[in-house]
Amino acid sequence: EFLKIVFRGDNDKPHDLSDQEKVKAQQAYRLLEAWKTPPGLLSAEEIQDRDDGDIVFSNGRIDEVALVNWITTARKLAQECGRQDICDSRIGQVLAYAPKDDDDTWPCAAIRNVIETIKSDKLERGVSIGVYNKRGVHWRAKGGVQEKLLAEKFATYATRIQSKYPRTAAMLRAIALGFEHDARREAESDSIEEFE
Repeated sequence: EFLKIVFRGDNDKPHDLSDQEKVKAQQAYRLLEAWKTPPGLLSAEEIQDRDDGDIVFSNGRIDEVALVNWITTARKLAQECGRQDICDSRIGQVLAYAPKDDDDTWPCAAIRNVIETIKSDKLERGVSIGVYNKRGVHWRAKGGVQEKLLAEKFATYATRIQSKYPRTAAMLRAIALGFEHDARREAESDSIEEFE
């Protein structure tokens, strides 16, 4: 219902919104943006917000059956109203807040299984967007040091799971490459500033 309030369907015609519809859409959008708890989450340790540029994931557990049932229903309803792509993207953004497994592997097995089963580029892109947004406001070290560390972190996650979860590993490698790109850009920016 919130997706229908905020996003136009594939076959919907553009139309002017009343003031009440605009307010309703803004509130629905804020709710979607604030949603950080994956369906089926059974437990997760409390983690503190950090401002050092790192991205941390809690330890926890997800009921995979509940997660899959919820995702299946949400995707079916979204497809019926012409909002499949945005639904997958929003689901992915929520899954970015999933916990890691006890062996420090992220995302947890339940999420990896969903990614491998659904095979949705939009969902995987949504996870990537969620990961970048999860970083939040942070201080920036010179030379792209923080971004290099994040690139290494996500490349390590990918290496740990690549044989059993190739699609998830590819998504994690893409996230790592994004941080590598950011690290190069930050290093170049810092070197230019030195000469100004």
